[in-house]
Parts: sequence; structure tokens; C-alpha cells
Amino acid sequence: MDLLASAYGGDFTDADALVVDQPQQATNGTRTGTLDDIEHDDEEPSRSASLPFSTSFQTSTALSISAAPPVITDAEKAQYLHDPRARVVNHNTRVGDMWAPVVGPTQPGMSAVNESSMKNCWTGHVEPSHIDDYTFQQEYQRFYTQGVTSDPSGTQVDEYGRPRLVHAASRKAWFGDEVLPGEASSGGNSPQHTGADAAEGDNKTRSSSSSSAVAGSKRKRSSKGKEAAEESGGEEAHADEQSASSKRKASKRKGQSKTKGQIAEGGQQEGDSDEEAEEDDESTGSGAAACKKSGVGKERSILHKKPLYDYQGRTFVDTPSQLRHRLGQVPDAFLPKKRVHTYAGHTKGVSQIRFFPKSAHLLLSASMDSKVKIWDVYDDRRCVRTYLGHEEYVRDISFNHDGRQFLSASMDRQVKLWDTETGQCLGNFSKGRVPICVRFNPDPEYHHEFLCGQGDHKVVQWDTRTKEVVQEYDRHLEAVNTVSFVGDKGRFVTTSSDKTIRVWEYGIPVEVKIVSEPHMHSMPSCAVHPSGKWWVGQSQDNQILVYHCRDRFRLNSKKRFRGHEVAGFAAQISFSPDGKYIISGDGTGKLFIWDWKSTRVYKTIEAHTQVCIGALWNPLQTSGIATCSWDASIKYWN
Repeated sequence: MDLLASAYGGDFTDADALVVDQPQQATNGTRTGTLDDIEHDDEEPSRSASLPFSTSFQTSTALSISAAPPVITDAEKAQYLHDPRARVVNHNTRVGDMWAPVVGPTQPGMSAVNESSMKNCWTGHVEPSHIDDYTFQQEYQRFYTQGVTSDPSGTQVDEYGRPRLVHAASRKAWFGDEVLPGEASSGGNSPQHTGADAAEGDNKTRSSSSSSAVAGSKRKRSSKGKEAAEESGGEEAHADEQSASSKRKASKRKGQSKTKGQIAEGGQQEGDSDEEAEEDDESTGSGAAACKKSGVGKERSILHKKPLYDYQGRTFVDTPSQLRHRLGQVPDAFLPKKRVHTYAGHTKGVSQIRFFPKSAHLLLSASMDSKVKIWDVYDDRRCVRTYLGHEEYVRDISFNHDGRQFLSASMDRQVKLWDTETGQCLGNFSKGRVPICVRFNPDPEYHHEFLCGQGDHKVVQWDTRTKEVVQEYDRHLEAVNTVSFVGDKGRFVTTSSDKTIRVWEYGIPVEVKIVSEPHMHSMPSCAVHPSGKWWVGQSQDNQILVYHCRDRFRLNSKKRFRGHEVAGFAAQISFSPDGKYIISGDGTGKLFIWDWKSTRVYKTIEAHTQVCIGALWNPLQTSGIATCSWDASIKYWN
């Protein structure tokens, strides 16, 4: 009795009644009786006799009253409020509750800085999404090029069950500058716009190697007072010239007479022409009329594809992500079937084309209109940037090992080193002679040096760091036409108009071997087989000759490629990535494709209306070929 009383916290007497809650029996009302009247199946009957108190009790339903309000009435249907700023979740909440927006009143003492603490980027909060890299890159490229993509949230679908499309607020915000009329060639998917903003963008993107000299001079009109006209290449007249033109027309309407040497901007005279800055190259098609003086110090570039940087800070020079896994692979080559695009932008014949090293996502072109342009190959195929600064037509161009820089050799006796990304001219190299060909050294130890074949029968070795001549190779009797590196031992081969082929060791001004035969003709173009075992030259007797270039440089008399007409033209030669085919243009505008083993013509394509001077095989595409011609067009075949 005492033990039971202590357990229940009080004294019990015989008169006390014990109230017991029995939920199952309480539903049927109250019940009175003794322990002997109630039978338990799982207990022994003798258990009731051991109780020391009275066995008479009463059962009833007990009502419990709680002063706390009911917060959660059903545990299975409870929805826990989740703080997005919390770093630990102690319960298994639903996804919809976890990502629900923050609702409710703000704290009175919370500042604006604390309210924006949930931002993990400048524009807000970026939520993680389970999406593979391929789908993300595909949708990103679609949104960047077309201005539309699938809804990344996936919460809204159309009537067919597909994700709702999200459109850009303004396509101009994603394309940057408007498409210039001359740069948007056929086959592109870019919208056409006016060129008012393009002219303004051109002024903002100009760069010069000597900014101090250009800043001191003021831009003036030409002596004839002619208004700069737009050329088909796509460069718009600059904003300052448009303003000058409007002022000149307004003054004419007022009856004010202007002298021929007077300009509209600033009211200055043309007499001090010694301080005159370069005229916009859009006024004429010839490069000689672009500058009154030498082009040194007046280099500039025009960016046509904006913005320059994407959301990750990458530029057009960086390899696209969809091509990175293909770098270093050698695809099986196939013959092209049709023309897929035509690049239009040059006003005169295109003399050379070069693919960007390794990735080939850019195409560099040199033209007789004194301009160098770089084009996009895979996306919208627009002109990305134009490099201006030469006075005469550009003879040759050459990328360095990573494509970040390139050389341009022009008939104005200047070799210029350009930054591919920014368009800045990094240096000028000249010996007072006309440069015919230029090549960067592929050896990692000499990446900063290049060779230049000149019209004074010399090959000059330049250092781009010191801008000084390192070595001169003076053994040819006439102008040097080509320079090509062969093998991995620092050898290079030169051809000249003296109808000889000379093999050199890099850095040694004495040739290792001379190939000179009475039946030989000059070779203004050459190429090296992808295997590195063969060197081919475009002979002026309408055939391509093959030479061994490993140990002994000798002619392979059993392998010759004929059928095209190249007498008098320096038609470019190129190989397929796997070395199965060799291609070349000819004087009638055709593109010839030969089989390397059998030397027979596999296919002939009517590529251009004039001389097909250049042909290059894309190193990453199985059948991608780019051709250029004197008809001022560049075509891509696939």
C-alpha cells in the first residue's frame, strides 16, 4: 500500500476510487463492477486477490485540456516551414516546401544588405539544376544564337507537353551590335539590322599600338571633302564623319561657301596635312587610299561580333566547349558534297586563308584590299574582327602555335604582328624590302621567332621580343616564294623564283642541300603531309611534285598530281587530316581533289568564277573544306 501510494504520489484508503482511462471501452460509456466480474485472457485470476485495497472501481472517459494552441494536428500531413538560409535541416521536408519562396513580414531591424544576403550572384540567386553538360551547352548556344531556349525550371509546358520556350527580352542584348550589311553573308542565321549602332561600336573598339601619337592628332576630312561611303565589306562610316557630313550639308543650305581644303569638324584647314590622321578605310576599296602616310602607328581593328566576353569571361579566341573533346583526334576524311556557306566581306580578291590552330573554329583571310579578317566557322559564320593598317594588299598570313597572335605580310614592305583577340598591333618588322611569305617557328623553344621570305632573295629571321634580326639566309638568286618547316630537327625548306629548292638547318645561314634540275620550274606554293614524311610543291608546269623530307630530300618520281591549270598562279595546297586526299585550286576556279595513293582525280568542283587561289581542309571535320578566290569570296564546303 505504501509502495503504491508513493508511486502515485499520495495515500490511498479503502474509500478512495481509482479512475482509469480505457479508450477502447470508453466509447461504450461507463461501467462499474469488481475485479472478479472482469475476465482477463492474458492474466491469471489470482492476480486480483493480491490487491490490498478495495476492488470496487469505476471507468470513464477522461478529458484533457491543454493551454498550448494546436500547431500540428496531423503528423503525416504536417508542412514544416523551412528557412532557405539554414544550413542544417533536421527533418525530411518536401522539395516544394524546401524551394518555396520566402514569405512573411521582414524583420524590423534587418538592413537591405542582410535582405540581399541570399544572393549568390550579382543578379540574384542561382538555383542548382540537375542537367548534364551537353544539354546545357546545347541550350546555351541556342539562346545565344537564336535568342530562345527551353524553360530551365520545367514548370510550364505547352499544349504538346514540351517545355515552354523562353525568349530574350531583346535579341540585340544577346547579339550585341547589329549585323553589318556586308558582314552578314548568305547562309547565316543572324538578323539583319541597320548600321547606326555599328558605327558607334566601331569607334569604341579601335585599338592602336601608339595611342599617344594618334591621340594628339585630330581626324580630318579628305581634300576632296567626299563623304565616306560604305563598302560591301561591311565597315560603316564613323560617327564623327557622319556628324561632319551633316554639318557640311547644313552649311551648304545656308549658302555658306567652303573651300576645298576645309573640313566640317572643328573648322580647321587641310593645309596642315602633316598632322592628318588616317582616313576611314570604308571610303575606298584600295588600301593605298586609306592612309596618306605610312601605316606604321596607325593600325586599328573593328570588332563586329559583340559582346567580346561571354558570361564566363571567354572570347571568340577560346576553343568552344563542344570542340574540346575532339582536339587531337584525326577523323576519317570524306569528299564534300555541297557548298554550305559563302563569306562575303572583302572588296577585292582574297589571297590567303588560314584555319585557327588545333580547333579550326576561326578562319583568317588576307585580301588585296589591304585588310585582314577573321571569321566564325561553326556558329553564325559572321566576320568577328577586321584588322586595318596595311597600305597595300596582304600577301601572306601566319598564326603562331596557339593562335593568340598572327603575322601579316603586305606589299607595303611591312610585316605586322597582331593580337588576335584585342586587334592590337604588337610590332612592325621591315627591312625595306617586299615580304613574300612569313612563317612562325613551330618549335616550342623558338615560338617567339619567325622567318620572312623577301623579294631581295633573302630569308630573314626575326625575334618578336626584341624586334631585331637574328639571322639572314642569303643564298637564293631571286625572290623567295615559300618557307615551310619539315621534320622535328629544326629544318626548313625554301623555294624561290630561281627554280631551286634549298634545305636549311635553323640558325645556320648555309643550306644543307640544294635541289636544282634543268627541267624544274618555280614552286610558289608548298605543303607538308600530315605524317611528316612528304613535302609537296606546286610546280608551274601544271603538276604537284612530291619529295621525301625525312633523311634525304629527294624527288619521288612515281607520284605526281596532274589535271589542273596553275601556270602563273600560286594556288594553295592542302591535305585531309588523315592524309588520304590532297586538294588544290586552279586558274579556272575549280577545286581538285586527288587520292594520295593512286594520284587520280577523285572529284572536281566548280568552286569560283575566277582563280581559286586558296584551299584548306578543316582538321576537325571529316569533309569541311574552305576555298578563296580572286572574286573576293570565301566558300565553305561540306
